[in-house]
Amino acid sequence: MQLLIINRTKTASSWFNHGFIDEIQKLVAPIGLDDWSAGLIIVDDEEIQTINRQFRSKDYVTDVLSFSHLVLCDIDIATIRRGKDYAADNLFLDKMETQIGEIIIAPEFVSNRCKENDWNISDELAMLVVHGALHLMGWDHEEKSQTEKMRHLESELLALTDRSHPLA
Repeated sequence: MQLLIINRTKTASSWFNHGFIDEIQKLVAPIGLDDWSAGLIIVDDEEIQTINRQFRSKDYVTDVLSFSHLVLCDIDIATIRRGKDYAADNLFLDKMETQIGEIIIAPEFVSNRCKENDWNISDELAMLVVHGALHLMGWDHEEKSQTEKMRHLESELLALTDRSHPLA
């Protein structure tokens, strides 16, 4: 997967510089099929709260949201099968499409949370991009076992650039 980055903020360039963008591209490259892409949309706190309210009925700021175009399906029509290239399940994408969804991230909110918890912001942003990409592939963390598996996959991917998982 390759990320198509859209910055809709005035401040994100301080975090999403060329070196960091190259790194997160490397982190998500093994996810999905080689010709697939996903939008990484960088927004301010107000915009992510609006999106969270509109699409999830949750009226608060959050760190990352993901909206997948992949559809859960039977194995006989799957574009990608469960367990392959980080797919959580058998997933279908129309052959005319290559963009599998959008990851929306609010770096101001993330930065403030990192300051409060004494976390490294670049580690957290890298993890959240990977986290969002895994959500596009059908992963979730509603149950403890799902959370553990998703965190393991995040750690595995973060290790590609010698990063450790901030929560592990």
